[in-house]
Amino acid sequence: MSREELNKSVLNAAKIIDLISKNEGLGISEIAKQLNLPKTSAFRLLKTLESAGLLIQDCEETYYLSYKFLSYQVGVNADQNLIHKCLPVLKNLSKLTGETVNLTVHRADKMYNIYSEIGEFYALQSNLAPESDLYCSSSGKMVLSYMSEKQLQAYFTQKLTPRTIHTITNYEAFLEEKKKILSTGISYDKEEYEYGLTCLSVPVLAQNTLIATIGISGPTTRLAYKNFEKIEQLLLKEVAKINS
Repeated sequence: MSREELNKSVLNAAKIIDLISKNEGLGISEIAKQLNLPKTSAFRLLKTLESAGLLIQDCEETYYLSYKFLSYQVGVNADQNLIHKCLPVLKNLSKLTGETVNLTVHRADKMYNIYSEIGEFYALQSNLAPESDLYCSSSGKMVLSYMSEKQLQAYFTQKLTPRTIHTITNYEAFLEEKKKILSTGISYDKEEYEYGLTCLSVPVLAQNTLIATIGISGPTTRLAYKNFEKIEQLLLKEVAKINS
């Protein structure tokens, strides 16, 4: 997207927030002057931000950031706390298996890798994005398994593009997969995201609610050589330390 296509009002609103955050409150005239905005435009943007609860205004018509910004910090801090809590297990799993171990979280129908303990190199590592879809990743399939029937049906109403011939893209086929996942506590991506790559994940729970997944990824043949059953047992044993 070119800069000309971007929404200028949103960009200017972001500039106002940045400017106010660097100062101990500013008035309309000073904001308009520093950002080279017409005063009427600055006033409209300030009132919009105030209405959204992002800014507050004192009796002298000086604007400040509202405490609402602190609520956004909670999400970031939560991920950092999660990494800190899981780090010993992530490191130990990578040491025991020699493979890359990933900590992922679910946000808006995507899985985001927030930490990786890197193991032995493999060529496909460079192809892996920090985010993945639910239906074709082991971490995402675990999240889908924890969804209600209504949520799961709604998810599979969208058009899902198979990445390989092994990718599950329909509700009925996933129901069989869901039974296995909930029974074993382990979800697999057996070359469903990328040929030659296998990943397996287990849930990280808080009061029986899934908050993240920890998974191991590597070349299919290498993981098979190291023994999938052994890797499964290590994964379940180590993550149980977090869930206990």
